[in-house]
Amino acid sequence: MSEDEQKSENIEQPETKESIGREEAAQPKKPGLFKRFHRWLYNPETKFGRFNRRMRTAFFVALVFLAIGVGVMYFFLYRPTLTVLQGRNAEFDALQAENTQAQKDLTAQYEEVSRLNSELIKTTDQLAKEQNHLELMRLLNDLMEAKYYIADDSFDTARASLESAQTRLAGLETAIKAADPELYSSVSTRLAGSIADLRVKSFNTAMDITLIVNQLREFENKSFGPEK
Repeated sequence: MSEDEQKSENIEQPETKESIGREEAAQPKKPGLFKRFHRWLYNPETKFGRFNRRMRTAFFVALVFLAIGVGVMYFFLYRPTLTVLQGRNAEFDALQAENTQAQKDLTAQYEEVSRLNSELIKTTDQLAKEQNHLELMRLLNDLMEAKYYIADDSFDTARASLESAQTRLAGLETAIKAADPELYSSVSTRLAGSIADLRVKSFNTAMDITLIVNQLREFENKSFGPEK
């Protein structure tokens, strides 16, 4: 082979390699698995792909309407309802606080009423005691008047005073019996005997009256305290 032929072969070999490289570079790369699956799934040239395309469109449309529905429900139903519930809860809390305060006020008023009732009972008892004491003093006054009238020989007037004393003694029956049941029986019997003795103008009545006065004075000191 001549030198010219060898040079021609050497020139042709690089040119052949370059052309092969250009052909390989010109060939498109093979797509990935996901891309091929996506192309197969939504291929507009197949019935299945066109169906999937319609389903995809319908899905996105449904998703948009769902989002719109959720937004409408949130802004026009949920939030107003939540606002109403919060208002109701605030009203309930306020009513509960008022109820608690009212219960406290009621308890305070009940305690005040109980205190006033206790004071009223105490005052009533004290008033009844003072009235009994006053009636007892009037009874003693009737007895002392009767004793004075007997000394003055005014037996009719003395009898009136003793009968008045007997009436007052009957009014003090409960108070005297509560302190000393035997005392009331003794005084009542002796006073009735004194009135009976006056019918015959007996001067022994003055002694009985003195005994009655002494018994009642002793009762007065025990029940109401000594006179100041």
